[in-house]
Amino acid sequence: MSEPTIIHCVALTDQGRVRLRNEDCVHADPRSGLVAVADGMGGHNAGDVASRLAIESLISARTESARLVDAVAEANREIFVGAQSWPGCEGMGTTLSAACFLPPHAQLVVAHVGDSRVYRYRGGDEGGELTRITRDHTTLQDLLDTGVYSPDQARRLMPRSYLTRALGIAAETIIDLHTLAVRDHDLFLLCTDGLTNMLSDAELANFFDKMHEGPLVELAEALINAANARGGHDNISVVLASLKNIRTPRDA
Repeated sequence: MSEPTIIHCVALTDQGRVRLRNEDCVHADPRSGLVAVADGMGGHNAGDVASRLAIESLISARTESARLVDAVAEANREIFVGAQSWPGCEGMGTTLSAACFLPPHAQLVVAHVGDSRVYRYRGGDEGGELTRITRDHTTLQDLLDTGVYSPDQARRLMPRSYLTRALGIAAETIIDLHTLAVRDHDLFLLCTDGLTNMLSDAELANFFDKMHEGPLVELAEALINAANARGGHDNISVVLASLKNIRTPRDA
């Protein structure tokens, strides 16, 4: 009989060096397998309220992973209604990247709106590979997709990019959904743009290559410290999660 599947996860958030308050919200629960990051829209009213409401809505839904998209849609409706009716919350919104593991059969469901990202790090005999799972819903990403800018040019223009999708802006929104096969010791990163605007994908991969076998909290702290060392221009949130002792259908 194989050992039970184990979910390891950690969630950290930091105000950064510039912002007056932290409008990010994070969640990581090894019992339910639900992990998430939300980034309240900077420069809008009550961004911290919106990000917290998004996470709380997911938790209260107690959703099956396959219905994660429905839980995100409900979170969008709650934020939209709150923005219309709560004093001081007009115009609030948030990004959201949420993922839920489906043990024991090694699947991960990802739901995504905005520019908070999800990555997968997969080790190998010749080194690891960091793959971005989500696509940013931004004006800059649209220009990248059409070839107007190169990735290097895009990084210099990131502060001038705008969201094209977010929760709470309309009664309904388009939610990207991904279902991924998970291997033993795959490591997933969910993060807000306070991290990715400071560190390139290549720099993130270097941290994973060096630290993926150590405690997750040490890797999370190292990423946040590196973003702050670059200036910490925004709130910085990092969620890390992995599965161990994965059982395949043949094992079950």
